[in-house]
Amino acid sequence: MNTKTDQYLLEKNINFQTPDQNQLTVKLFSLALTQEDQEVTECRLILMVDFNLYQQIEQANWFNLTSEVRHPIYGGELNSQKDVEIEVALNPELIAELLKIVSNAKGGANFLEELSLNQIISSPFLQTENWYVFYVKQGLELPPELAEEGSSVKVGYSTDYAQQAQEAREEREQDLLELEAENENSSNGYMLDLAINFFQEKGWDFTQLKLGESDLLKLEFQGTKYQWDCYVQTNEQYDECSFYSVCPEKITEEKRADVNEFLTRANYGIPVGNFEMNLDTGEVRCKTSIDVEGNMLNFSLLNRLVEVNICLMERYLEGIMLIRQDNVSPKEAIMLVE
Repeated sequence: MNTKTDQYLLEKNINFQTPDQNQLTVKLFSLALTQEDQEVTECRLILMVDFNLYQQIEQANWFNLTSEVRHPIYGGELNSQKDVEIEVALNPELIAELLKIVSNAKGGANFLEELSLNQIISSPFLQTENWYVFYVKQGLELPPELAEEGSSVKVGYSTDYAQQAQEAREEREQDLLELEAENENSSNGYMLDLAINFFQEKGWDFTQLKLGESDLLKLEFQGTKYQWDCYVQTNEQYDECSFYSVCPEKITEEKRADVNEFLTRANYGIPVGNFEMNLDTGEVRCKTSIDVEGNMLNFSLLNRLVEVNICLMERYLEGIMLIRQDNVSPKEAIMLVE
């Protein structure tokens, strides 16, 4: 499993809201987003507080820090004269909502700071009950004879929440290993099997085809006004997966230049995917694709390929048909659909 962490250092005071509707001000030291196979699975904060505030957090059970979830302290005892580092993790049910607003750790940290500055502490992202303490730590000062440049020792404890997160991570890794083992024994290849399972869950009827070294699934999609064929094409050798929507009508030879101009205008503003036309046959299709070399295709990535593609075809197909059937100019057609 490919895991990476995107961390951003902030060191700003942030106001949280406690369950009794009081304001709790702590220093937000950093925010980190953890990705597993390109999917964000955790959002963690490191908070810095003085010892008195830590005791208040502990006694009031803020950030869900109850005595029942605490593990034994390692490395000695906490020092009442030093600040305490508290690592908390966001309720997993809120991660999807956070990712609708931010795309990286820096954006997440700035988002929390903005909520705090604007006194929107009623936001679920600033409510202490939606964060769970994973670790409580303090740095220890080593004697000069033991200290080395860059070395550090900490005292503190972990919680059941950290252990549960670790167990869930290990379970996902085991599931991935089992999936890879299944893929090795699959006659189709794992990407095609995943696509088959994906569309079965969606309830889409499909036909399995073969084109050279590539495997295909053919589907039909009913849009708002038009119906068209779609294809999923996988190439296991090169870790590639593509999704196509094919225009239901081929473009006649005399209209191909106009449609080609329209598609060029459309492609210029498209951040993901593109339209293409076979100048010999007049077939027009919309393509979205991904190269997952070094990673694994998953439902989330495939769903993104499909959703973007369908939306693009739904939007621009009307312009193609206006040029083909009603003699509308490419410039007029693009203005009508955009």
